[in-house]
Amino acid sequence: MPHFPTDVVFKEVAAIGAKTLEMMSGDITGVSYPFPSMTVFCGHGGMEFPMIVNDGPGDERTFTVFVTAHEISHTWFPFLAGLNETRYGWMDEGLITFLPKKIEETYFPETNPHRGYMRSYANWAGREDDINMSVPSNSIANTTAYRQNVYGRAAAAFYHLGDAMGEAEFRLAIKTFLNEWAFKHPSPYDFMNTCSRIAGEDLSWYFSPWFYGNGFPDLAIGKVETGKGNASVTISRKGDIPVPVLVKFKYTDGTVSEYKASVSSWKDGAGQISVEIPGVEKLTGIELGDANIPDAFPKDNSWLTPVNN
Repeated sequence: MPHFPTDVVFKEVAAIGAKTLEMMSGDITGVSYPFPSMTVFCGHGGMEFPMIVNDGPGDERTFTVFVTAHEISHTWFPFLAGLNETRYGWMDEGLITFLPKKIEETYFPETNPHRGYMRSYANWAGREDDINMSVPSNSIANTTAYRQNVYGRAAAAFYHLGDAMGEAEFRLAIKTFLNEWAFKHPSPYDFMNTCSRIAGEDLSWYFSPWFYGNGFPDLAIGKVETGKGNASVTISRKGDIPVPVLVKFKYTDGTVSEYKASVSSWKDGAGQISVEIPGVEKLTGIELGDANIPDAFPKDNSWLTPVNN
């Protein structure tokens, strides 16, 4: 049930809340809402509690959908899986910044709900106060550094974890973790071990740099060969944090072709990969990355054929 003032947009929270419970219980986690009711109270800002959340009113419908879905989804993390949100704030906030974006997509299918936190983290990554998750959340005094640690970097890491282990395996890991640790107190290592067990491989190649290293994500376009028979572009991994590869080839007729490679391309320590360039005779340029792939230093992510320079 919602408790609201005369705010028109806020009156939608009952329907948004019901949609959130349906989707989080269904495809997103596969684990049913564990309580008998949910109340959304119109207060200030946003804060979660078991069976009741505080959602401040907003002028934009996008904000109302976001904050309602976000706060209600905290039911699963950190309440059902009893995470230590004081010490490991990145566990619940990272997951719940990322997972409910599927709910936002049902309301605003033409928008990219991940763009905000991806861009924010990319702009912060590589700074001296880009703090990894080995530092307890409650020890981070800088407010912006704290928010980037528990929301931005963590959400980006969980987003690309699905690519690292496979989307179906990631969803199964979420469901398995919730079922095995319901109303218990798991650590981040328990979550990581669950993911590795479901994936059938040691995922420390992914978890170590993303969560415990001092690096940053940074891919670059390296050597470009445009000769017939050996047309290729080298994609270099300049940062320590692994991310997927997306290369866009642009042509004189306005068309674009894409090459994609999983984040797992880097798991064996490779520093670069070579990508064949299709239709090189009509090539006008190459672009690397997109809005959902954070890159701390993106100035080396584009290349133009000499005639277009």
